[in-house]
Amino acid sequence: MNCYDPGMQEIERYAVSPDLLRAFVAVAQHRNLTRAAEGLGRTQSAVSVQLRRLEGRLGARLFRREARGMTLTADGLRLLPAAERVLRDLERIGAMFRTTLAGPIRVGIPDDYGTAMLQRILRRFADRHPEVEVTVRCGFSPTFPRAVRDGDLDLAVHACAPDEAAEPVFEEAMPGQYFNTAAVIDADGRYLGKFRKIHIPNIPDFHEKLFFAPGDLGYPVFETAFCRLGVYICYDRHFPEGWRQLALNGAELVMNPSATGRGLSDHLWELEQPAAAIANGILQHIQQLV
Repeated sequence: MNCYDPGMQEIERYAVSPDLLRAFVAVAQHRNLTRAAEGLGRTQSAVSVQLRRLEGRLGARLFRREARGMTLTADGLRLLPAAERVLRDLERIGAMFRTTLAGPIRVGIPDDYGTAMLQRILRRFADRHPEVEVTVRCGFSPTFPRAVRDGDLDLAVHACAPDEAAEPVFEEAMPGQYFNTAAVIDADGRYLGKFRKIHIPNIPDFHEKLFFAPGDLGYPVFETAFCRLGVYICYDRHFPEGWRQLALNGAELVMNPSATGRGLSDHLWELEQPAAAIANGILQHIQQLV
């Protein structure tokens, strides 16, 4: 039976995600895109995109750009107390079920990561988990795996060399049930969800059906700081119905992490991916051996 509910369609039309409200409130408080972006741990362009998306969703202009900064319009002034109230309520709901983290943790970070990112990440982590005492070791990352095994570090970021053996990463949903899964992490480090690879190959050199089950989560689309993001893993890309479903679900960009033999799929990428992008009106980003 096909049910049409115009009331529900109207609700969905104006549905607003908490991320968009957070960006709006931050800019309203700082009256400056750069400072708001720094406070949110995002780029200025990402916050600007979120504001445009919110204004498009509501059909209203919320800010005026003036010499003294970003000032709220009449519609923006009307929205601000409601947005702040919603975010406070969401924080209270989260606090009801939040498990407090406490205790020491020792982390190994490569020198280049530490210089570029560490201060901002640790500041946000400390704000969220004040009871955790973090000790950071910045250094040469190839020494970290042994340090973790020996108990000198609790966790570490380690970049493998191209010819270095690495442990495979996969999802074990329950004992004996494995999925080839991609996790989606937003710009502020929040876990948004996952996609499980749907089309599992059983071809020479790629016998994944011997150990992976087909994905059972459908084609989710994630609201990120930059866009509505979909994921399609490796062999999935050969099947056009997935690209179409991701587009119908609202994806603006689809990431396709792949690990295939050198030269094996070059000609298919040149045929399949442009055709899928054009037919479905989406952007694609294909990564080989990431």
